[in-house]
Amino acid sequence: MSPMKIAVICSTLNRLGGPAAHIRNLYLHLNGPEFRLTLIFCSAEETALCEFMLSGGVRAKDMIFIPHAQKRVLFPFILALRRLFLKEQYDLVHAFETQTQVLAGLAARLAGVKTFLCHCEAQFLPSTISLPKRILFRGLNFFMKGYFIRSLAVSSGLAWE
Repeated sequence: MSPMKIAVICSTLNRLGGPAAHIRNLYLHLNGPEFRLTLIFCSAEETALCEFMLSGGVRAKDMIFIPHAQKRVLFPFILALRRLFLKEQYDLVHAFETQTQVLAGLAARLAGVKTFLCHCEAQFLPSTISLPKRILFRGLNFFMKGYFIRSLAVSSGLAWE
């Protein structure tokens, strides 16, 4: 039996820290005979992030970097993800945080990916993004909310939401 193909996506890792370590740990603990993980990033700090992942045991062939410039306009990023999902035929897509949840969720849905997982914390829109993006993300999130499968809330405060 072939392993389940999983894409783990984050488009906002522009510095190293907790989320990068969490993604690396997911890879190290799950990647194996039952699950085949591919880490997909779109980061302004591509070189540092790549070195961080490689130094922790992630194989280069299991990482894909989409150019950060594609995310500025959003649609090239969505289309790049859709092409990747169609080519690789992932069984599950796991996204981190709001921006990736919405953009990768749309790409996954357009590509016919059946299972999409996101964190409960990703339901909150950060106040640091522009008002037009916030409106777009809220609209897309509403349109796709039935498509998402949520993981465990990371705190009791988030569990109340």
